[in-house]
Amino acid sequence: MSWKSALFLVVLCAAAAAVSVSATSPSLEEGVAVLDPSNFDGFIASETFTLVEFYAPWCGHCKSLAPKWAEAAQILEKDDPPIRIAKLDADAHSELAGRFDVQGYPTIKVFRSGSVEEYNGPRETQGIVDFVRSNLPAHTTLADKKEYDAFVKEAGKKVIGVFRVPAKGAVSTAFANAARTLKKEATFGLWADGKYDAKAKAYAKHNIESIVKGAKAPMILVVDNKGVFSKCSLSGDKLAAITKCVTDGEGLTKLA
Repeated sequence: MSWKSALFLVVLCAAAAAVSVSATSPSLEEGVAVLDPSNFDGFIASETFTLVEFYAPWCGHCKSLAPKWAEAAQILEKDDPPIRIAKLDADAHSELAGRFDVQGYPTIKVFRSGSVEEYNGPRETQGIVDFVRSNLPAHTTLADKKEYDAFVKEAGKKVIGVFRVPAKGAVSTAFANAARTLKKEATFGLWADGKYDAKAKAYAKHNIESIVKGAKAPMILVVDNKGVFSKCSLSGDKLAAITKCVTDGEGLTKLA
């Protein structure tokens, strides 16, 4: 083979590779991954957890959701690591949308490690962001005292969110967001203080008070390098309060 022929093959292979990458890597539109039949399966396979909006360009509700979806995408792509959400023009790619029983617009599907389910969460910017982040937590869940003891013994500052399960409300949402934004400041762990028993109509205790006197749900505890436990004041904006507790020690009260 002559050097000219060899060079031609190298250029041809490089061009083919470029086409392959462009065909399987979705473009971004205001932070949202734009999907089509050439990149859909590859994108879903590459994401542990994501949301996909199936829309039609002429749909009024889709037009209303679009700016909120884009704002959420732009917030999530700045997370560490970045989180990506996507959209598919289901009117143009009806056969692909049909694989997921899309019958109206907009339809949002949750794709989680190969499984798919209907999204019934919020449709405003922050609600979408909170839903995604809650399904990709940046904190460790402490299942029992053994895991709790190991967590507390780790070097550095620790933050323990004490909640009943399922954890809901402003404090648990702020804790989840703080775990993501303050990951360089401290290590975050969640202690499930009790799981709801529907039959008994009560919470089954998994009580942290037997380990840390004065601790109860809901509460945010900060443990310093010396193992001193302090309770974080949660007045006002919950995320701002937790941030001040962790970064400046403002709003902390030592537990007895």
